[in-house]
Amino acid sequence: MYVGAVNGGIWKTTNGGMNWTPLTDQLASLSIASLAIDPTDRTHQTLIAGAGLTSNGAFDAFALGPFEGRGGLRNGLLYSRNSGVTGPR
Repeated sequence: MYVGAVNGGIWKTTNGGMNWTPLTDQLASLSIASLAIDPTDRTHQTLIAGAGLTSNGAFDAFALGPFEGRGGLRNGLLYSRNSGVTGPR
């Protein structure tokens, strides 16, 4: 099971949530907006995440001004073709 968090990156568990391993701590953005297993991959090992410009409270329709401190870099999509073993890139 995988979890993507707004300011926490992507985490993986293989034992029902007893232990979690971070997969994206070394990347430019921990700002995960969406997360999915690629439905076209029959092996179910390709993980795709949308990253950047989401945060836990500073960005909304009424926020004006610069975007500094409002989520991570807008670096687009991250993906891993081996269930996150080497982490999304």
